[in-house]
Amino acid sequence: MARMTPTQIDAADTYTNSQLLKLVRYAIAELLSDPDATVTFGTRSYTRQNLEALRRQEEFYAARAADDADASAVETIGCPVVRNQEEQT
Repeated sequence: MARMTPTQIDAADTYTNSQLLKLVRYAIAELLSDPDATVTFGTRSYTRQNLEALRRQEEFYAARAADDADASAVETIGCPVVRNQEEQT
């Protein structure tokens, strides 16, 4: 693979951890459905003999996706309520 230029790197697709988790799980499913299959994930190709490496990537991205979900959760307990209305007389 040829070295990428900064412009090519900036133009590359960006995936979230949950999207990468889905891609890894899809690759695992492909390998499990066909013993002779070869799947490419990122720049690497995997066969059934490399299934453990994909399982480790699945664990990695599952943990990162869970961290992302926790970080994006909004805590609403105890938030003040603001009412913008005219005073009643």
